[in-house]
Amino acid sequence: MPKTIETNPVKRGRGRSRKYANDADRIEAEAGRRADKAALAAIAKRDVDDALKKPIEILLITITQAAQALQVSEGTIWNLMRDGHLPFVKINGTRRIMLDELKQLASTGTQEHQRDSHELYAS
Repeated sequence: MPKTIETNPVKRGRGRSRKYANDADRIEAEAGRRADKAALAAIAKRDVDDALKKPIEILLITITQAAQALQVSEGTIWNLMRDGHLPFVKINGTRRIMLDELKQLASTGTQEHQRDSHELYAS
């Protein structure tokens, strides 16, 4: 009985088998990979561009920004926070004021201010 000899795939270079049958197949595969990379880059760029077009909603502001918005001193803002008229949050040791709370304070004022103004107009 004759022995059959198994042959290994064609080797090239450092003992690796050939990935492509010919150069045309290799070039076609590389072109496909480049097209995929270009498509992914275009999608990522479009997503970033869309995100930059959307306005960012500001939720928290600094004490300086709050003072400028109300046209009062920073000390007044600190007093309002201390007295509980202006809620704040602490993030990494810095105090931030919620913009909605500042708007509410600007439109309604403090309870003391409302009481004083009613007494003034009642007299």
